[in-house]
Amino acid sequence: MKKTQILFFVGAVIVGVFIFLANQAMAADAQLVKIQPEMKENQVKGLYADPPTLYVKKDAIVVWMSGIPKQEIQIVFADGKTCRDVTANPNLKFPGFYMDASSCYVTSFLPYCATSTLQFPETGTFKYKVVTVDGKMESTGEIIVKE
Repeated sequence: MKKTQILFFVGAVIVGVFIFLANQAMAADAQLVKIQPEMKENQVKGLYADPPTLYVKKDAIVVWMSGIPKQEIQIVFADGKTCRDVTANPNLKFPGFYMDASSCYVTSFLPYCATSTLQFPETGTFKYKVVTVDGKMESTGEIIVKE
């Protein structure tokens, strides 16, 4: 009887370790890019991506968050088709990015505190810009995806 209990315990531990490792392999890394205001005399005079260059591993999810009060922003990948072909939307019910009429891969305009996400299952360097709805403020950033 004791041998059966020991074998059951060892089997349960092995299964538990296997499940833990399988979950670790499937879990995607997530990184945040905060779109921040540049302030001058208590007025928003510009914006910037924090960090301006983000290094992530393959399959990482990047989350952009708008920290620009009273303005809506848009994330724009000018090389739209390439970006669309090598990225994935982790939230299929609410797609965050789409191709616009000028073949850019863009988000809808994001209000203050809103987020948009994109997964990067392929390696490469992906440059983007952040623009306000009125076009008066703009900033750039890049995502570098490595193995």
